Amino acid sequence: LCSNGNSCVPPKKKSNSMVPVYVAIPIVVVLVILLLLVLLICMRRRRQGTASNSIKPQNETRFTPPHSWDRNRDSSLQLNNQRFTYEEIMVITNNFQRVIGQGGFGKVYDGFLENGTQVAVKLRSESSAQGVQEFLVEAQTLAKIHHKNLVTMIGYCNDREHLALVYEYMSEGALHEHLRGRHYDTTLTWAQRLRIAQESAQGLEYLHKGCNPPLIHRDVKTSNILLNANLEAKIADFGLLKAFNYDDDTHVSTARLVGTHGYIAPEYLTTLQVTNKTDVYSFGVVLLEIVTGQPRILNNPEPSSITKWVQERLSQGNIEGVVDARMHGEHDINTCGKQRALLSSVLSIHRRNGPQ
Repeated sequence: LCSNGNSCVPPKKKSNSMVPVYVAIPIVVVLVILLLLVLLICMRRRRQGTASNSIKPQNETRFTPPHSWDRNRDSSLQLNNQRFTYEEIMVITNNFQRVIGQGGFGKVYDGFLENGTQVAVKLRSESSAQGVQEFLVEAQTLAKIHHKNLVTMIGYCNDREHLALVYEYMSEGALHEHLRGRHYDTTLTWAQRLRIAQESAQGLEYLHKGCNPPLIHRDVKTSNILLNANLEAKIADFGLLKAFNYDDDTHVSTARLVGTHGYIAPEYLTTLQVTNKTDVYSFGVVLLEIVTGQPRILNNPEPSSITKWVQERLSQGNIEGVVDARMHGEHDINTCGKQRALLSSVLSIHRRNGPQ
Protein backbone atom coordinates (compact mmCIF):
# COMPACT_ATOMS: atom_id res chain seq x y z
CA LEU A 1 0.00 0.00 0.00
CA CYS A 2 2.87 2.30 0.57
CA SER A 3 4.28 3.28 -2.75
CA ASN A 4 7.48 4.69 -1.23
CA GLY A 5 9.37 4.67 2.05
CA ASN A 6 8.06 7.98 3.23
CA SER A 7 4.37 7.65 2.37
CA CYS A 8 3.55 5.56 5.45
CA VAL A 9 5.36 7.85 7.94
CA PRO A 10 2.79 9.86 9.97
CA PRO A 11 2.97 13.60 9.40
CA LYS A 12 5.03 15.44 12.10
CA LYS A 13 3.09 17.63 14.51
CA LYS A 14 4.15 21.28 14.95
CA SER A 15 6.99 21.42 17.47
CA ASN A 16 6.22 22.70 21.01
CA SER A 17 9.90 23.12 21.88
CA MET A 18 9.50 26.91 22.29
CA VAL A 19 6.74 26.72 24.91
CA PRO A 20 9.10 26.32 27.93
CA VAL A 21 11.03 29.36 26.72
CA TYR A 22 7.88 31.45 26.50
CA VAL A 23 6.91 30.37 30.03
CA ALA A 24 10.37 30.87 31.51
CA ILE A 25 10.95 34.40 30.22
CA PRO A 26 8.17 36.07 32.27
CA ILE A 27 9.21 34.10 35.34
CA VAL A 28 12.83 35.21 34.99
CA VAL A 29 11.76 38.83 34.45
CA VAL A 30 9.61 38.74 37.61
CA LEU A 31 12.44 37.19 39.62
CA VAL A 32 14.89 39.81 38.38
CA ILE A 33 12.48 42.60 39.33
CA LEU A 34 11.94 41.08 42.78
CA LEU A 35 15.69 40.70 43.24
CA LEU A 36 16.26 44.34 42.32
CA LEU A 37 13.58 45.44 44.77
CA VAL A 38 15.17 43.39 47.56
CA LEU A 39 18.59 44.89 46.77
CA LEU A 40 17.19 48.42 46.80
CA ILE A 41 15.48 47.84 50.17
CA CYS A 42 18.68 46.39 51.66
CA MET A 43 20.76 49.29 50.36
CA ARG A 44 18.30 51.82 51.74
CA ARG A 45 18.26 50.16 55.18
CA ARG A 46 22.05 49.96 55.22
CA ARG A 47 22.28 53.65 54.31
CA GLN A 48 19.81 54.59 57.06
CA GLY A 49 21.65 52.44 59.58
CA THR A 50 24.97 54.06 58.70
CA ALA A 51 23.47 57.53 59.00
CA SER A 52 21.96 56.78 62.40
CA ASN A 53 25.26 55.46 63.74
CA SER A 54 27.41 58.28 62.43
CA ILE A 55 27.81 61.88 63.54
CA LYS A 56 24.98 63.94 62.19
CA PRO A 57 25.87 66.77 59.84
CA GLN A 58 25.63 70.15 61.50
CA ASN A 59 22.67 71.26 59.43
CA GLU A 60 20.71 68.10 60.24
CA THR A 61 20.92 68.17 64.02
CA ARG A 62 17.57 68.28 65.77
CA PHE A 63 16.97 69.26 69.35
CA THR A 64 13.91 68.40 71.44
CA PRO A 65 12.51 71.35 73.44
CA PRO A 66 13.03 70.92 77.19
CA HIS A 67 9.34 71.17 78.08
CA SER A 68 8.70 67.73 76.59
CA TRP A 69 11.11 65.92 78.92
CA ASP A 70 9.92 63.91 81.88
CA ARG A 71 12.15 62.11 84.33
CA ASN A 72 9.38 59.69 85.27
CA ARG A 73 9.26 58.40 81.70
CA ASP A 74 12.81 57.46 80.79
CA SER A 75 11.72 56.68 77.22
CA SER A 76 11.09 60.40 76.73
CA LEU A 77 14.85 60.95 76.89
CA GLN A 78 15.20 59.15 73.55
CA LEU A 79 18.88 58.55 74.25
CA ASN A 80 20.88 56.53 71.74
CA ASN A 81 23.80 56.12 74.15
CA GLN A 82 24.41 53.18 76.44
CA ARG A 83 22.31 53.01 79.59
CA PHE A 84 23.97 51.85 82.81
CA THR A 85 22.45 50.68 86.07
CA TYR A 86 23.64 52.21 89.32
CA GLU A 87 25.37 48.93 90.18
CA GLU A 88 27.28 49.12 86.88
CA ILE A 89 28.29 52.71 87.66
CA MET A 90 29.69 51.48 90.99
CA VAL A 91 31.75 48.85 89.17
CA ILE A 92 32.98 51.36 86.56
CA THR A 93 34.17 53.78 89.25
CA ASN A 94 35.48 51.02 91.56
CA ASN A 95 32.91 52.06 94.15
CA PHE A 96 33.55 55.77 93.52
CA GLN A 97 37.18 55.48 94.54
CA ARG A 98 38.84 58.49 92.84
CA VAL A 99 37.33 61.97 92.57
CA ILE A 100 38.67 63.99 89.64
CA GLY A 101 36.32 66.98 89.82
CA GLN A 102 33.45 68.58 91.65
CA GLY A 103 30.72 71.13 90.96
CA GLY A 104 27.28 72.24 92.01
CA PHE A 105 25.83 68.99 90.63
CA GLY A 106 28.08 66.70 92.68
CA LYS A 107 31.36 64.90 92.03
CA VAL A 108 33.09 63.55 88.93
CA TYR A 109 34.80 60.18 89.30
CA ASP A 110 37.48 58.39 87.34
CA GLY A 111 36.32 55.10 85.84
CA PHE A 112 36.97 52.30 83.37
CA LEU A 113 34.57 50.40 81.11
CA GLU A 114 34.80 46.64 80.62
CA ASN A 115 36.87 47.13 77.46
CA GLY A 116 39.43 49.20 79.39
CA THR A 117 38.30 52.60 78.10
CA GLN A 118 38.90 55.31 80.68
CA VAL A 119 35.87 57.51 81.34
CA ALA A 120 34.68 60.30 83.63
CA VAL A 121 31.46 59.69 85.58
CA LYS A 122 29.45 62.71 86.66
CA LEU A 123 27.20 61.66 89.56
CA ARG A 124 24.44 63.93 90.82
CA SER A 125 24.37 64.19 94.61
CA GLU A 126 21.17 64.45 96.61
CA SER A 127 22.16 67.94 97.78
CA SER A 128 23.00 69.05 94.25
CA ALA A 129 22.43 72.67 93.32
CA GLN A 130 21.72 71.40 89.82
CA GLY A 131 18.11 70.26 89.55
CA VAL A 132 16.94 67.00 88.03
CA GLN A 133 15.63 68.90 85.02
CA GLU A 134 19.00 70.55 84.38
CA PHE A 135 20.73 67.20 84.69
CA LEU A 136 18.38 65.63 82.15
CA VAL A 137 18.82 68.64 79.86
CA GLU A 138 22.53 67.85 79.73
CA ALA A 139 21.87 64.17 79.02
CA GLN A 140 19.38 64.96 76.27
CA THR A 141 21.67 67.54 74.71
CA LEU A 142 24.75 65.35 74.56
CA ALA A 143 22.72 62.48 73.11
CA LYS A 144 21.50 64.63 70.23
CA ILE A 145 24.45 66.81 69.25
CA HIS A 146 27.92 65.80 68.08
CA HIS A 147 30.98 67.89 67.36
CA LYS A 148 34.72 67.34 67.75
CA ASN A 149 34.90 70.34 70.10
CA LEU A 150 32.06 69.27 72.39
CA VAL A 151 32.69 66.65 75.07
CA THR A 152 31.23 63.24 74.10
CA MET A 153 28.75 61.39 76.29
CA ILE A 154 29.26 57.62 76.24
CA GLY A 155 26.28 56.66 78.38
CA TYR A 156 23.99 57.59 81.24
CA CYS A 157 22.30 56.25 84.36
CA ASN A 158 18.73 57.06 85.38
CA ASP A 159 18.17 54.37 87.98
CA ARG A 160 15.53 55.35 90.51
CA GLU A 161 17.00 58.29 92.46
CA HIS A 162 20.44 57.82 90.93
CA LEU A 163 21.46 60.04 88.02
CA ALA A 164 24.85 59.88 86.32
CA LEU A 165 26.48 60.78 83.01
CA VAL A 166 29.45 58.88 81.57
CA TYR A 167 31.81 61.02 79.46
CA GLU A 168 34.96 60.55 77.47
CA TYR A 169 37.96 61.09 79.71
CA MET A 170 39.75 64.43 79.26
CA SER A 171 43.13 63.69 80.82
CA GLU A 172 44.44 67.28 80.98
CA GLY A 173 41.47 68.61 82.92
CA ALA A 174 39.95 72.07 82.62
CA LEU A 175 41.56 75.07 80.95
CA HIS A 176 41.58 77.13 84.15
CA GLU A 177 43.84 74.51 85.79
CA HIS A 178 46.51 75.28 83.20
CA LEU A 179 46.13 79.02 83.62
CA ARG A 180 46.01 79.15 87.42
CA GLY A 181 45.51 75.66 88.89
CA ARG A 182 47.24 72.34 89.36
CA HIS A 183 48.88 72.48 85.91
CA TYR A 184 50.23 76.00 86.53
CA ASP A 185 53.85 74.84 86.36
CA THR A 186 53.45 73.65 82.76
CA THR A 187 53.03 76.90 80.84
CA LEU A 188 50.85 76.90 77.76
CA THR A 189 52.66 78.41 74.78
CA TRP A 190 51.11 81.20 72.73
CA ALA A 191 50.47 78.75 69.87
CA GLN A 192 48.71 76.32 72.22
CA ARG A 193 46.56 79.11 73.66
CA LEU A 194 45.54 80.26 70.20
CA ARG A 195 44.56 76.73 69.20
CA ILE A 196 42.56 76.22 72.39
CA ALA A 197 40.74 79.50 71.77
CA GLN A 198 40.01 78.54 68.17
CA GLU A 199 38.73 75.06 69.01
CA SER A 200 36.53 76.39 71.82
CA ALA A 201 35.11 78.97 69.43
CA GLN A 202 34.32 76.23 66.90
CA GLY A 203 32.39 74.27 69.52
CA LEU A 204 30.44 77.37 70.50
CA GLU A 205 29.76 78.24 66.87
CA TYR A 206 28.33 74.76 66.34
CA LEU A 207 25.84 75.30 69.17
CA HIS A 208 24.81 78.68 67.75
CA LYS A 209 24.75 77.90 64.03
CA GLY A 210 25.00 74.14 63.54
CA CYS A 211 22.01 73.06 65.65
CA ASN A 212 18.34 73.45 64.84
CA PRO A 213 17.05 75.25 66.82
CA PRO A 214 20.23 77.11 67.87
CA LEU A 215 21.45 76.49 71.41
CA ILE A 216 22.77 78.93 74.02
CA HIS A 217 25.23 77.47 76.52
CA ARG A 218 24.79 80.17 79.21
CA ASP A 219 27.82 79.10 81.27
CA VAL A 220 30.88 79.50 79.05
CA LYS A 221 33.99 79.72 81.24
CA THR A 222 37.50 78.31 81.53
CA SER A 223 36.42 75.56 83.94
CA ASN A 224 33.91 74.32 81.31
CA ILE A 225 36.55 74.00 78.58
CA LEU A 226 38.27 70.63 78.92
CA LEU A 227 41.53 69.44 77.35
CA ASN A 228 42.51 65.96 76.23
CA ALA A 229 45.99 64.43 76.10
CA ASN A 230 46.76 66.41 72.93
CA LEU A 231 45.55 69.66 74.54
CA GLU A 232 42.57 69.68 72.17
CA ALA A 233 39.73 71.77 73.63
CA LYS A 234 36.13 70.66 74.09
CA ILE A 235 33.24 72.56 75.66
CA ALA A 236 31.51 70.75 78.53
CA ASP A 237 28.67 71.14 81.06
CA PHE A 238 25.38 71.66 79.22
CA GLY A 239 23.06 71.73 82.22
CA LEU A 240 22.05 75.39 81.65
CA LEU A 241 21.53 75.06 77.89
CA LYS A 242 18.63 76.91 76.25
CA ALA A 243 17.09 76.41 72.81
CA PHE A 244 16.69 79.57 70.75
CA ASN A 245 14.48 79.96 67.66
CA TYR A 246 15.87 82.65 65.36
CA ASP A 247 12.77 82.62 63.18
CA ASP A 248 10.30 83.54 65.90
CA ASP A 249 12.34 84.89 68.81
CA THR A 250 14.72 87.80 69.26
CA HIS A 251 15.69 86.52 72.70
CA VAL A 252 14.87 83.91 75.33
CA SER A 253 13.47 85.09 78.65
CA THR A 254 14.49 83.21 81.78
CA ALA A 255 12.83 83.10 85.17
CA ARG A 256 16.11 83.35 87.07
CA LEU A 257 19.68 84.46 86.55
CA VAL A 258 22.05 81.59 85.82
CA GLY A 259 25.74 81.45 84.98
CA THR A 260 28.93 82.41 86.77
CA HIS A 261 29.78 85.83 88.18
CA GLY A 262 32.36 87.57 86.06
CA TYR A 263 31.23 85.88 82.84
CA ILE A 264 27.62 87.11 82.72
CA ALA A 265 26.76 89.72 80.08
CA PRO A 266 25.43 93.00 81.56
CA GLU A 267 22.24 92.99 79.48
CA TYR A 268 21.40 89.53 80.80
CA LEU A 269 21.93 90.79 84.35
CA THR A 270 19.39 93.55 83.86
CA THR A 271 16.80 91.94 81.56
CA LEU A 272 17.07 88.16 82.17
CA GLN A 273 16.92 87.82 78.38
CA VAL A 274 19.57 85.70 76.64
CA THR A 275 20.73 85.47 73.04
CA ASN A 276 23.80 83.95 71.44
CA LYS A 277 25.56 87.25 72.25
CA THR A 278 25.34 86.23 75.90
CA ASP A 279 27.71 83.36 75.14
CA VAL A 280 29.91 85.62 72.99
CA TYR A 281 30.41 88.01 75.91
CA SER A 282 31.35 85.12 78.22
CA PHE A 283 33.75 83.76 75.62
CA GLY A 284 35.35 87.20 75.44
CA VAL A 285 36.18 86.91 79.15
CA VAL A 286 37.65 83.45 78.43
CA LEU A 287 39.88 84.97 75.74
CA LEU A 288 41.14 87.63 78.16
CA GLU A 289 41.99 84.89 80.67
CA ILE A 290 43.82 82.89 77.99
CA VAL A 291 46.01 85.85 77.00
CA THR A 292 46.64 87.28 80.46
CA GLY A 293 46.57 84.18 82.68
CA GLN A 294 44.56 86.26 85.16
CA PRO A 295 41.26 85.23 86.80
CA ARG A 296 37.96 86.83 85.77
CA ILE A 297 37.87 88.80 89.04
CA LEU A 298 41.10 90.30 90.39
CA ASN A 299 41.75 91.70 93.84
CA ASN A 300 44.27 94.55 93.55
CA PRO A 301 43.35 95.38 96.25
CA GLU A 302 39.66 96.00 95.49
CA PRO A 303 37.75 93.42 93.36
CA SER A 304 37.94 94.35 89.68
CA SER A 305 36.83 92.61 86.51
CA ILE A 306 39.47 91.34 84.12
CA THR A 307 37.95 93.57 81.43
CA LYS A 308 38.64 96.71 83.46
CA TRP A 309 42.11 95.45 84.40
CA VAL A 310 43.07 94.96 80.73
CA GLN A 311 41.54 98.27 79.64
CA GLU A 312 43.60 100.22 82.17
CA ARG A 313 46.88 98.70 80.99
CA LEU A 314 46.18 98.91 77.28
CA SER A 315 45.22 102.58 77.64
CA GLN A 316 48.75 103.14 78.96
CA GLY A 317 50.27 101.18 76.06
CA ASN A 318 51.43 98.48 78.45
CA ILE A 319 50.89 95.33 76.37
CA GLU A 320 53.71 93.51 78.18
CA GLY A 321 51.94 94.14 81.47
CA VAL A 322 48.80 92.46 80.14
CA VAL A 323 50.18 89.31 78.52
CA ASP A 324 50.87 86.31 80.77
CA ALA A 325 54.45 86.78 81.99
CA ARG A 326 55.01 83.00 81.93
CA MET A 327 55.11 83.16 78.12
CA HIS A 328 58.49 84.90 78.22
CA GLY A 329 60.52 84.60 75.06
CA GLU A 330 57.48 84.41 72.76
CA HIS A 331 56.91 88.13 72.31
CA ASP A 332 58.25 89.31 69.01
CA ILE A 333 56.75 92.35 67.28
CA ASN A 334 54.29 90.30 65.23
CA THR A 335 53.09 88.34 68.25
CA CYS A 336 52.52 91.46 70.33
CA GLY A 337 50.57 92.99 67.48
CA LYS A 338 48.31 89.94 67.26
CA GLN A 339 47.81 89.90 71.01
CA ARG A 340 46.92 93.59 71.05
CA ALA A 341 44.47 93.09 68.16
CA LEU A 342 42.81 90.17 69.95
CA LEU A 343 42.51 92.08 73.21
CA SER A 344 41.17 95.17 71.46
CA SER A 345 38.52 93.11 69.64
CA VAL A 346 37.35 91.54 72.89
CA LEU A 347 37.24 94.88 74.69
CA SER A 348 35.25 96.49 71.87
CA ILE A 349 32.61 93.77 72.24
CA HIS A 350 32.49 94.34 75.99
CA ARG A 351 32.25 98.13 75.59
CA ARG A 352 29.20 97.71 73.36
CA ASN A 353 27.61 95.64 76.10
CA GLY A 354 28.51 98.14 78.81
CA PRO A 355 30.72 97.70 81.86
CA GLN A 356 30.41 94.76 84.20
